[in-house]
Amino acid sequence: MVLFSSVRNKIMVPTLLITVSLLTLLGVSLALNSYSGLTRMLKARADSNVDFLAKISITSYKNFEYFDLDSLVTEIMKDPEVDFAVFSDAQGIPLTKAEGKSAHPFIEVERKIYAEDGKLLGLLKLGINRSIMDSYIRNSLQMISVSIVVAILLFVYGMKTLSERVVVRRLEELENLSEKLADGDMSITVNAGGYDEISSLGRAMNKMAANLRESIGKTVSRNEELEDWQKQELWLKSGLNDLNIILRGEHTIAELADEALAFMADFLGAGVGVIYLYFEKGEMLQTLSTYAVSKSNRLNWGFALGEGLPGQVALERKMIYLDSVPPYYLAVTSPFGKADPLNVAVMPIMYNDSLVGVLELGSFKRFSDADFSFLNQSLEGVAIAMKVNRSRLLVNDLMANTQKQTEEF
Repeated sequence: MVLFSSVRNKIMVPTLLITVSLLTLLGVSLALNSYSGLTRMLKARADSNVDFLAKISITSYKNFEYFDLDSLVTEIMKDPEVDFAVFSDAQGIPLTKAEGKSAHPFIEVERKIYAEDGKLLGLLKLGINRSIMDSYIRNSLQMISVSIVVAILLFVYGMKTLSERVVVRRLEELENLSEKLADGDMSITVNAGGYDEISSLGRAMNKMAANLRESIGKTVSRNEELEDWQKQELWLKSGLNDLNIILRGEHTIAELADEALAFMADFLGAGVGVIYLYFEKGEMLQTLSTYAVSKSNRLNWGFALGEGLPGQVALERKMIYLDSVPPYYLAVTSPFGKADPLNVAVMPIMYNDSLVGVLELGSFKRFSDADFSFLNQSLEGVAIAMKVNRSRLLVNDLMANTQKQTEEF
């Protein structure tokens, strides 16, 4: 109710003041017009009365000696509108007593009385009572005042009904907005133009809806990022687990490299790959395993430290990534022909800061951060497996040599 009253006051008070002012001006205008109209009406009635009395007085003038004009005046004064009446002769000398009900009549009319032959017989003067005019004006003003009051009351009632309908409609919009917000629909807004309390409340609710949309958007984005991260972690753990199963098997170092390379290329969607084995004695990289790569002399020759991309990676012990590959570099071989990969990643295979080999992968798509995360974690396991395998081969060789020497003795 306080909110309704405040809104109605802000809407109605200025309009009511303007309306009252206009109605007051209209009332004054009507009063003036009424005053002027009443004056003309009374003047016309006075003229009509004096004309009639002048005509009926002709006989009295002719028989003045035998007829009492005072009696005629007495009869005329019985009219409540007549303030005074007096007959005069042709020279203006009063023939009757100048009787009157007030000292200041509102209207005075005078008419000359002529005989049939045109001879001036005398004069008749009448005065119209001011109280009659005052009564007419008072009644007129009362009617105008009542009309203004009724118009103001009707205006107030109409504005009250209209403002309440407007307020109710706008509050229903706010209620609808709050229900939509409660149901999770953040797209709806309300028209919040204006400077009253409801407009302020509408702007506040629109802002709240916008903040909720932004907050929900951020939450959804974070949830999507978390979901992507969880999927990536699951993908990464699954890949590492499958690779570790391969690495734990009993293989020669070449078989180990072949299976590990094939799995990594397939898991990452790479089209081509090579694993080079590093020999410290000659500081050379020799091809250990290939995946879908076209045979070439460069693979047969191997690389010295600092020679080619594999040699440079072996020298610097850090990855080199190419997103613009020279033609015929590490071409992919398939039954449909040869094609050059679009991206090449060359990474060192390290174990305890010791270089074991180099991995070279080519792909037709760009390697993602998740791909590099998988490679960085998986290559450590590959390095360990290759190192253990080589160590086992060395032990086997030593044992075979020892046994041979024993047999010779």
